Amino acid sequence: MLRQVLTQGPVHNVERRFRTRQGKVMVGLCSAELIETNDEQLMLTSVVDITECQRAVQELRESEEKFRTVFHDAPAGMAIVSLDGRYLAVNKAFCDFLGYTEEELLSKDAVTFTHPEDRAATLLRFKTLGDLSQAQRITKRYLHKNGQVLWALKNRSLIRDSQGKPAYLVSQVVDITERKRVEAELCQRERELKEAQRVAQIGSWTADETGKLTWSDEMYRIHDRDPGLPPPAFSELARFFTAESWAQLQAGRKVCEETGEALSLDLEWIRRDGSKRWIAARAEGERDANGRVVRFRGTAQDITERKLTENALRETEARFRTIANTAPVIIWMTGPDGRRTYINQPWLDLTGRPLKDELGADWVATVHPDDMDQCIRTFDSSFERRTPFKMEYRVRRHDGKYRLIVDVGVPRFELDDTFAGYIGSCVDETDRRAGEQALRTVSGRLIEAQEKERKRIARELHDDINQRLALLSIQLQRLQNTPHISAAELRKRLGELFKQTSEISSGTQALSHRLHSANLDYLGLVPAIKSFCDELAEHQGVRIAFIHTDVPAPVSSQAALGLFRVVQEGLHNAIKHSGVRDFEVRLLGRPEEIELTIRDSGAGFAAEAAPHATGLGLISMRERIHLLEGTLEIKSQPKLGTELIVRIPARR
Repeated sequence: MLRQVLTQGPVHNVERRFRTRQGKVMVGLCSAELIETNDEQLMLTSVVDITECQRAVQELRESEEKFRTVFHDAPAGMAIVSLDGRYLAVNKAFCDFLGYTEEELLSKDAVTFTHPEDRAATLLRFKTLGDLSQAQRITKRYLHKNGQVLWALKNRSLIRDSQGKPAYLVSQVVDITERKRVEAELCQRERELKEAQRVAQIGSWTADETGKLTWSDEMYRIHDRDPGLPPPAFSELARFFTAESWAQLQAGRKVCEETGEALSLDLEWIRRDGSKRWIAARAEGERDANGRVVRFRGTAQDITERKLTENALRETEARFRTIANTAPVIIWMTGPDGRRTYINQPWLDLTGRPLKDELGADWVATVHPDDMDQCIRTFDSSFERRTPFKMEYRVRRHDGKYRLIVDVGVPRFELDDTFAGYIGSCVDETDRRAGEQALRTVSGRLIEAQEKERKRIARELHDDINQRLALLSIQLQRLQNTPHISAAELRKRLGELFKQTSEISSGTQALSHRLHSANLDYLGLVPAIKSFCDELAEHQGVRIAFIHTDVPAPVSSQAALGLFRVVQEGLHNAIKHSGVRDFEVRLLGRPEEIELTIRDSGAGFAAEAAPHATGLGLISMRERIHLLEGTLEIKSQPKLGTELIVRIPARR
C-alpha cells in the first residue's frame, strides 16, 4: 500500500503503528521515498518512535479538557486575567456573580467592574504583579450589573511561562456579600450594645476559676477606673465595696457555687473619691461536664438614682399619709380585686369605726340602705370597664345622722400598664347642698326685688320723666311755631325750658344712682362679682375666670359699689374690643389695700394713649376709683392683651 502511495511522490511524517518483538504496540512517524536503480526500484524508509510523545499529547488534551470542565463548571467564580487587566476567560459562576454575559466581561477590563473606592488599589496591584511570588488573598468590592455593591474574597495566583516571566493571572472569587452584611450588622449590634450599656449604666463581666476578670467599657465607668488598666482580680474587689456589701457578695457567690442559683444583690460600693454608690449585681455560674463552676458571668448596673428615688418614695409615702390623714377630703384606694386597701382618717372620723372594719368590702356597711344597691352597681360596672365614675350616696355618721357623700374614683395603673385598682376621693356635700338651697332662696328673693325695682323704675320713667319730656317737646314745638317773638320773650321762654331740662336731668341722674346690684346688698362684693361674671359669660358666650383671695369682710358699700361698677365696665369693654373669649377677674385682699385685676390676651392697644381717652366708660371708672382714693392702671400692648389694675385702700 505504501508503495502504491509512493508512486505519486515521496511520503513524509506518516503515523503508523508497529508491534515490537515483545508484542507491544508502538507509534512510529514514517518517511519513505522510492529510489530507482538500473535494474530495480528501492524504497528508502525511516521510522521515528513517537509513542511517548503521542501519550504526552493525549494526556495534555485530557488535562486541558479537565481544566476546561473544572474552570467552567466550578461553583466559585473564576477568571483568567491578562497582565494589563483584561479578562481572557471567565466561568459561568463569575458571570452569574456580576450579572454579565461572558461576551460582556471579555470586552472589558477588570477595573471596570471594581467598586470606585477600590479601583486605585486594584490598579496598584496590577503594577506590582512582578512582586507576586505566591498566591494572594484579598477582599474587594465589585459592582453588579444592577448597581448592587458586592463583596468578594479573591484568591489570585500569577502564572509564569517556561522562562519564568509573568504570563497571566488566575483568580478565584467567592461571594462574601452576605457575610459582610452579617459582620456589619454584628458590629452595629455590638456598638448598640455598648451604647445601651452606657445609657442604662449596665456593665457586663466574666470571671474564670482563677479569679481573672474581664470587664466591658461600662464596668470601668461604673467603678470609676482607668480603661487603660486591666480589671482587678476578684480577690481585689473587697476594697471597692463596703464591708457589709462585700460580705453579702462572698456569701452569694458561695450559694451560687453550691446550689447553682443565680446571684442577685444590691451592693454599695466606694468610688476613688470616697463617695458611695449603689449597684445591682447579677451573676450566674457556668459549669463543666462534672458540674464544677469554671466561670462566672454577670452584669452590674448603677442604681444609685433608683436607691435615692426609693428613699425619696418612702419619705413621700410617709408625707402622703400625713397629708392624706389631715386633708379635708376623704381619700381611698383599692387593689386590683376591688377590695379597699386604704382609707384616710377623715373617713374614720366620719363613721367612727376602726380601720379594720373599713378595709376590704365592709366599707359599704355604713351606706344608706336605699342607696346601697345603686352604689355597688356603679362601682362594679366601672371597675369591670376600668373607667372613672362619680356617684352620690348617703353615709351614716358616727352620731347616727346621714350625710350626703359625692364619691369620685379613677382607675390606676402601674408603669407597665398593669391594672392596680382604683383611687378616689369623697366630699361631704351636705352643708354645701343646704347652702345652695339657701342661696337659691335668696336668689329668688333678689329676683323678686329686681322685678319690683324694674317696675318702680318703669313707672317713674313713664309717669314722671317721660311725661316731662313730652311736655318739654310740646313747648319747644310751640316756641318754634311762634312768629315774631321778641328777644326778651325768647330769652324768658328759653330760660324756662332750660330749667325744665335741668330738672329732668337731675331726676334722671337721681334715678340712675338708684340703679344698683341687689347682690351687693344681700350677698356682698365677692358673690356679686361672681354672679355678674357667670351671667355675663353665659349671655355673651365667653369664659370668665373669677379668682378671689383674702378679701376682707365686710367691704364698705361705697368701695363695693365702686369695684363692682369697674368690673361691669371693664368686662364689657374687654368683650367688645379684645377679640378673644377668655377673661380673668382677680380680687386680692392685702393688709393695706384691695387689688382688682381684669385681664385678657386679646388685641390690646397702645397703653400710652389710655390717659387721653375720652370714652365715658374709662372716665367713669377713673372717677369712681378717684373717689375711693385709689389708683387705676392700664397695661397693654398691641396684640399682647390688656390688663386693668385697680388698687384702693383697705379702710375704704
